Amino acid sequence: YEKQLAAALEGVEKLVVLQAPTAVNLGDRSTSIPITIRNDNTVAVTVKVRLAGAKLRSVTVSDAVTIEAGKTAFVRLKVSARTNGRFPVVATLLSPTTSGPIGRSVSVSVRVGQLSGLGLVLSFGLGLVILTWWGQHLRRRWRREETAELERLGLPTLVDED
Repeated sequence: YEKQLAAALEGVEKLVVLQAPTAVNLGDRSTSIPITIRNDNTVAVTVKVRLAGAKLRSVTVSDAVTIEAGKTAFVRLKVSARTNGRFPVVATLLSPTTSGPIGRSVSVSVRVGQLSGLGLVLSFGLGLVILTWWGQHLRRRWRREETAELERLGLPTLVDED
């Protein structure tokens, strides 16, 4: 009886599939990662999802999620990264009662691209330089067009000292 029950539970576990994107780009160090769980069983199942990685501040475990038979559930798990850059995060399905793993784990490549304080200052400064250049360019163009129009009409023009 015990072997039959273990085989039946293993069959149920194999039909619960964790679907995580292969790569995720995060704009901030504290944000969420989307995870999809598909239940191909004929019965509802309840699971948790765990995200673990060397560059995460802590392991994240979701609340228990019940997925109806033949349905798909979407979960967003909040994570907090220690650093910017690219690093792997492992997503694992867990049993809600024993916290034992269910099925295969999935590896997700996470890229955090948050601008640091220096990056923000440089971006703002470069944007300001570009805006100033465009302003000068437009001002000179308008003056040239105005001077050409005055010359065409035979009126005196002001000398541009640019």
